Amino acid sequence: MIDTYLSDKLKVISFVAMILVVFIHGTTMKFNFGNGVAVETDLLNLYTQSFVSDGLARIAVPSFFAISGFFFFQGKKITTSFFADKIKKRFHSLFIPYISWSILSLLFYWLLQQIPYSKPFFITRLVANFSFEQLVHVIFLDPLAYQLWFIRDLMVLVCLSPFIYLAIRYTKWLLLFIAIVMWVSNTYLYVFQNMSFCFFVLGASIALLPFSFPKIAPKLSIILGVLWLMLCATRTYLLVCLNLGNYYQYLNLMQSFTIVIGMLAVWLGYDVLMKHKKITQWWMTIFSYTFFVYAFHEPMLTILRKASFYFSNKSVLSLFVLYWLCPILSVVVAIVVAKTLQKLMPRFYIIIIGGR
Repeated sequence: MIDTYLSDKLKVISFVAMILVVFIHGTTMKFNFGNGVAVETDLLNLYTQSFVSDGLARIAVPSFFAISGFFFFQGKKITTSFFADKIKKRFHSLFIPYISWSILSLLFYWLLQQIPYSKPFFITRLVANFSFEQLVHVIFLDPLAYQLWFIRDLMVLVCLSPFIYLAIRYTKWLLLFIAIVMWVSNTYLYVFQNMSFCFFVLGASIALLPFSFPKIAPKLSIILGVLWLMLCATRTYLLVCLNLGNYYQYLNLMQSFTIVIGMLAVWLGYDVLMKHKKITQWWMTIFSYTFFVYAFHEPMLTILRKASFYFSNKSVLSLFVLYWLCPILSVVVAIVVAKTLQKLMPRFYIIIIGGR
């Protein structure tokens, strides 16, 4: 079983990772409107946003998959009924929220496209023109709330979990090695992303195989943190300042290494900062809204970004401010809405967050 410290640690890291996901989606360098794309090419803006959203924040999604794989297999004896029970539970915690949020996002986009003032901002995919086949495709495979791809991949991995378990049981760490090679080499997998598979297997391997992080000096976690920042800064410089995008294979390889270093730095750094501290109940309550923030932040973030950009003076400073303001505001709005739904529609709230 997971002890209280580890449980709190995973909750805190998950919430921080969720904030980073919002910043991945919150860049203000491009805005898609009906009449074209507005692009801001100021170097400071471009470097800052690339450093955060395409650098630091890239540890977020791999962390979620690793945590998901760990939770799926951790703490229980694997029996014949294990996978049936797990898949049944994941039906309620993954599939029901996936379909619910997919339909809600579809309806929300349709509503925005019916309002004359908001329609020009959301005409890329007109819901009213969808055929029945397109509606089915959008609801089940390609939701307008595009962040739901994470749950889609996770559901497929859950269905494949018996095979993943057998592979780990009989090959030990070999499956993880193969998954890492697939991820680093950007091998195309038809049913899910190579990154999803790699880090789900990582979490599963840690849960199933004898493993423990060695006790290390706090200095090492600091070194890893500094190395992570330096790697992110260097990659951003190569990509933005030297415009070496044509060397994407090497930059992707560098980013993969940076992600691993960043995940280690955050995991070990948490122990340095929080080992002898107790998280207050107020913060734990905030951290409990991680899934709702994930599901709700789009299209809310898009609305905030486009509306604020439209009414701003479109200066370099305003774009810089909006980059920080809109993601933070979308998280705050999500938490307020979650609290409101908990009070007014508790059963509906439980359904759409999968009983978390």
